[in-house]
Amino acid sequence: QRHQQQQQQQQQREQQITKDRWDPVWTQKVIERWELSDELIEKFWCLKNQVSDVEHSLNAPVLFREMIRTRGLFTPNRDQIMTMYRPTNKMMNNIPFGILDALDNEGDPIVLDRMGQYNIKSTMTDFTEEEVLVHLEWKGELIQNGYWRKEYERKQKKPIKKMLLIMDMYGFSQQHTTPAALRLFAQMMKRIQIYPENLKKIIMIRAPALSRVGWALAKPFMKPKLRQKVMFVGPNYLKVLEEYMDTTLLPDIINAKGKGAILSPFPPNT
Repeated sequence: QRHQQQQQQQQQREQQITKDRWDPVWTQKVIERWELSDELIEKFWCLKNQVSDVEHSLNAPVLFREMIRTRGLFTPNRDQIMTMYRPTNKMMNNIPFGILDALDNEGDPIVLDRMGQYNIKSTMTDFTEEEVLVHLEWKGELIQNGYWRKEYERKQKKPIKKMLLIMDMYGFSQQHTTPAALRLFAQMMKRIQIYPENLKKIIMIRAPALSRVGWALAKPFMKPKLRQKVMFVGPNYLKVLEEYMDTTLLPDIINAKGKGAILSPFPPNT
């Protein structure tokens, strides 16, 4: 009878862990298996609001370990970059992106990246490689940990688990397939893959034929799991996007009938 009680308790415990994948017992298994240092344990817990559940760390430990190790890898003060760095207007214009002031059909945030409008020549001429890398770090941190997340969580009363990424390829040209451009895209891919669980879909819209060449060159820098999330959409992109969101919430640069807007990249008081 005691043995049966113990089995029942164990089953109840396992059911509870299944419901809460960030259960302390579950996460402790990961910490012990990896023999994480105190510093990495702290970073590990920082991922709680960025990854749907810690079970992923047991199923794909190499990728998950990379996620916590990479924080701080590219720049010395990545965790403080939101307060230490402010991009110039030229840099923002050269690498345009933003978070839509809208949600998708599942109530998740939408990130719009206008890769086709990247001004590669100006970026590589007017800025050093280090400046570009710092900007990419800031861009990633803004999307993942920017001020806007707190406002979202306050209104939606839930943490952000997933995001929809729309990449507008309109304007993609030869300048985007140069060695300098490929280096830039390679660095971007490395940073996107730090948070693979966040992205539920990457939809490439208004993609000219040349963008397929760029895609073929960029694929080697992407892990298979991320590649599987990429979808190229042709002229019917608005119809396809309707499956994921209300397209009238897109800005008019994407949808002529759209009335949407981009959230400011900076907090209102800066």
